[in-house]
Amino acid sequence: MNSVARLFTIVSTTAFLCACVDSDAMRGTDPLVKEIDRLSTPSGAALVEPCRYTAKSSSHRLYSCTFRASTNFHELLDFYSSQLERNGWHLVGQTTMRDWGRDFGGMNATFCKNELQIDLQYAGERASYGWQYALGASVGLGSDPCSSN
Repeated sequence: MNSVARLFTIVSTTAFLCACVDSDAMRGTDPLVKEIDRLSTPSGAALVEPCRYTAKSSSHRLYSCTFRASTNFHELLDFYSSQLERNGWHLVGQTTMRDWGRDFGGMNATFCKNELQIDLQYAGERASYGWQYALGASVGLGSDPCSSN
């Protein structure tokens, strides 16, 4: 799936999820939230805005956080891989990301732990979105590389 289709899937899925359940009640106990919140961030990284949690049901959830940082993709991948692997996650793939066909240097790395998925999305060194990278934890959304793990 190309990055535009993937972004559309995430945006449309997020919009669909928002109105279906009491997300605040589920957020406090959701393992997705706990897995992202337990990760430390690289020195100098800062949240752009509060992390977002959406849930349609217990089997369709998303928790995402965006950050500003002066770190490149490979440094981020090394930083988060070591933490995630210690916590039982494994890297299942990396893809390049494009914005409407434009290559800003964006990358995505996907990690799985059972049916849970964490994506590390790097906007790219030539991107100007107001954030440099995002961490998103999900289950049951769109293409699911973790469903068979």
